[in-house]
Amino acid sequence: MKKYLLVIFLVSIGFITAHGQLNSEYEFKKFKYKCNNDTNSILLPADYQGPKYFCDEEGSILNFVAPDLSMVSILCAGNTIINCSEIYSKIDTIKNENGGYSIIYFDEIKKIYARKLSTKKCFYMYCNASFERKLQLDKAFAIIEKKE
Repeated sequence: MKKYLLVIFLVSIGFITAHGQLNSEYEFKKFKYKCNNDTNSILLPADYQGPKYFCDEEGSILNFVAPDLSMVSILCAGNTIINCSEIYSKIDTIKNENGGYSIIYFDEIKKIYARKLSTKKCFYMYCNASFERKLQLDKAFAIIEKKE
């Protein structure tokens, strides 16, 4: 009986350890960018590249892209709207403590997520995110919400 309990205990510890390692496999990297003449930074998973700047008459749109083609966009423009695609269905809207909001989207067919985050300074969005990538980017967006 003691051997049986010991085996269950060791297997349980192995699962807990493996789960912890899966959640900490990715690293975050600080990316600096300019938005409305201010220098800012954002923490994103380290495999992202960018920013790539696109300008329109309202201001700048910055894109960071990962090898899995998930993308984070920052909208520094006043009246411009950014959308990933019309294939997403809205699954939740959350009002933030600072007066902004967050909208979460899901594509049933591709099983990918998108999210818009509105703050006092600008709009943030990620799209084409798998569930694992969504978890990573939600951590990055939580830091933005606390900061702004």
